[in-house]
Order: sequence, then C-alpha cells, then structure tokens
Amino acid sequence: VFAVRAGGVTGVLVKGPDQNVNFRMEDKGPVISIKFSPNMNILAIQRTTTSVEFINYGPTTGLDNVEYSQSCRGKNASIQGFVWTYSNEILVITDHGIELFS
Repeated sequence: VFAVRAGGVTGVLVKGPDQNVNFRMEDKGPVISIKFSPNMNILAIQRTTTSVEFINYGPTTGLDNVEYSQSCRGKNASIQGFVWTYSNEILVITDHGIELFS
C-alpha cells in the first residue's frame, strides 16, 4: 500500500506485510500510479498517460539521483497502467494493447 503526500516535496510511505518504507522525492506533479519492482530495487512512477518514470532505490541509500523513463512504442498510445512481471521487466497496458519492456 502506497500513501503519497505532495506539496513541494512528495513524501511516500509504503506499507508491506513485513516492512514499511518511508522516503521523500521531488514533487513533479500528480502521481497516477506508483509501484516498486518485486525486489524493491526500482520505483516506477506514472505521472502522465505517455510515459512511466523509473528511479533506482536502495534500502540504505534511498532513491538514486538518476531517473529514466519509458514511453509507449505507439505514437498515439495512451498508458492505462503497468504491472511488474519480473524484477527488471514491466508490462505496460495501453489503449492500443500491451507492451513489454526489460
């Protein structure tokens, strides 16, 4: 379960069955969807319908300063959501179909 608080700096609280994680990240607008990879090494954030942002995460180091993103392959496709299928593999659901990235 993710709880996201905004206002200059975005505070994120993640509650899991075994552990809780709390961190802050730069506020870059509203969050549509936010999910950790299964091994909790990558945080995926969807803020728009055109791309998903990724930030590396370490339990002792927190969020990395380097961010990267993945856009849809289809020019006019709109992201409806995404699902982690493996620790370094993500399935993006668009209004035109599905796209797998690793």
